[in-house]
Amino acid sequence: MAYALAWVDVAAAVDGQIRLGSNDSVVLWVGGRKLHDRLVERGAKLDDDVIPVSLPAGRTPILLKIGQSALDWGFYFRIIDAAGRPLSGVHVTTQSQR
Repeated sequence: MAYALAWVDVAAAVDGQIRLGSNDSVVLWVGGRKLHDRLVERGAKLDDDVIPVSLPAGRTPILLKIGQSALDWGFYFRIIDAAGRPLSGVHVTTQSQR
């Protein structure tokens, strides 16, 4: 298992999508709530999973847990609108940037 943690800052509440790809399984928490849990064996590919998300104003933690059964590791992660464009006014900070 590997974990990835980031914080999302937004000035005003916004609805969008989190799009994930993972090698292999993936679990997603947003603001402490589990929104997605997929036990699979697959190669990481952009946008394999599309999860609707509502981000409240302020700072929200996002946590991913990536499970691996064999060979390579990897994941893709994007926060976008339903048309695939970046959400306006959203800033993501990772652990190493804090």
